[in-house]
Amino acid sequence: MSEGTSTYLTIAEPGHAETRVLGSRFFGRATAVEDVEQIDAELRLEARRFHDATHWCHASRIGYLAEPEERCSDAGEPHGTAGQPILREIRSRELTNTLVLVTRYFGGTKLGSGGLARAYSDCAAAALAAAIVRVLKRYDQLDVACGYNDMSIVYRLARKYNASPVLQEGTSNPRFELTVEPGVTGPLMQALVDESAARITVARGGSIVC
Repeated sequence: MSEGTSTYLTIAEPGHAETRVLGSRFFGRATAVEDVEQIDAELRLEARRFHDATHWCHASRIGYLAEPEERCSDAGEPHGTAGQPILREIRSRELTNTLVLVTRYFGGTKLGSGGLARAYSDCAAAALAAAIVRVLKRYDQLDVACGYNDMSIVYRLARKYNASPVLQEGTSNPRFELTVEPGVTGPLMQALVDESAARITVARGGSIVC
């Protein structure tokens, strides 16, 4: 992701997988998460579902930034053999707001560092492959104030630039919140000012991802 990114990939429907390597069983689950609190809740749920497992490993990426916040855990496996391989699978698909858990039942045969890393990576990849991914887009929001006679300009330019206008209630004069794709934010702002001879005022608000 770059600073100018306006589209993102995340999980729409969870994916599940089960793999076996030399007697060990691995159960993978890929799901969408919004924050650390939700990750913690998912980890508690996983531990309850597989209460007799030997390891509950996971990795996650959260946020709509150039560098999403990343977390991973080996959960008692040798350092770097579980959490990082899972995280690499999430990164390789450029997913965000995504959590992948891989739970292991030890089968009695040690896999070695390389074999263990491959086992966790393969199970994570299978869970992600089974998930349904959706595209999210970032939109800018504009605060627009105008007189009643200029409302038609706002609506007309909103249609022209494919923006979504919402008339704000409880204000003495007309105020709109316009939701618009980042690529046309500047031209729309300029058009509102120019076509109203600066009677319409426009300010940048925040942004939303949906």
